[in-house]
Amino acid sequence: MKPKLEQYKRGGDYLLYKQTVKAHNNYLFLIALSVVISLILMSVLSFFETWEYMPLAEMIIIIINLIFIIRMLVISKVEYMYRLIGNELIIKKVKGKKEKLLADFNLDNILLICEKNNLAAEKYKNIKSIKSYVTVMNFSHRYILIYSVNNKIHKYIFQPNNEMVEFLKNSLGDRVCIKN
Repeated sequence: MKPKLEQYKRGGDYLLYKQTVKAHNNYLFLIALSVVISLILMSVLSFFETWEYMPLAEMIIIIINLIFIIRMLVISKVEYMYRLIGNELIIKKVKGKKEKLLADFNLDNILLICEKNNLAAEKYKNIKSIKSYVTVMNFSHRYILIYSVNNKIHKYIFQPNNEMVEFLKNSLGDRVCIKN
């Protein structure tokens, strides 16, 4: 069964599919874990009360913990938008109301799309140019996209859902490897 097309116009092309990947709420767990680990480290340090660098060590733990918490809160606000429009796969980074174009792939130049652990990707494991367009705390549905431009091969990691993978499979045929 072919997925139905969304009929949005863009310069003569139709938007075939649109997906936004949001961060999971696992970041709250990591923040809580960070606080617990900091408290444990502080209590272990309390056994060394006579250590002259104790206040410095406590400050370092607090600063590292605050940096981690702020980073997790910033990362949790990042979303990725994948759009399949005409003969292009467009990837944008969305942070609040700001959108930034990260990649614009011509479907003709895509060599392979497969799940991250698929054997078909083994051929491309030595590629040094890798970009990741995934949310940090979401480990499901990670796919590898192998793309050729100007005689160079690049590897990208992204998170299409099953419906987008089906659209890509319909457009790219055997260049999309999915488990059956």
